Amino acid sequence: NVTSAISGSGTSSITGIYLGSLVSNLTVSGNTIQSVSNTLATGSGARGIIANSEAAGIVIANNMISDIFCFAGTNSGGTNWPVGIHVELALATVRVYHNSVNLYGSHPGVNGVSGSAAMVVGGGVSSIDLRGNVFANSYDNSTVGTETPFAINATNDVEIAGRINWN
Repeated sequence: NVTSAISGSGTSSITGIYLGSLVSNLTVSGNTIQSVSNTLATGSGARGIIANSEAAGIVIANNMISDIFCFAGTNSGGTNWPVGIHVELALATVRVYHNSVNLYGSHPGVNGVSGSAAMVVGGGVSSIDLRGNVFANSYDNSTVGTETPFAINATNDVEIAGRINWN
């Protein structure tokens, strides 16, 4: 599947693929997600993939994600940032294998400290398995010089020890 040229100006993240709270035993694999943008000037997020499920059996594998844009917001948790893959909520281990994420380019943003991340592990995640991914991030909020680009941003004390290999 190819998902491209998704744009909006919503106060919630604009997303290529969204896995909601009741999704279980699903593999998201082999997708190309590109040119996802949120043009809300006050800063709201854009995502390639969001996994926000309380159920088990989520696998995100072999996807290519690039060119995610938004007016990067100022929160430290990443919800208002451009993000390639965001595992926001997961009570069981989410497996993220062999994906390629590239955030790049100079983009306007809000005038304040902001960030971007190829991969965000949110506060509602208890365990994640990250293996064999390529996470590149040269995204630039051209409005200010205080943004922080991350390859991986974990916002909680999530169990990843021993499960973050070959990235």
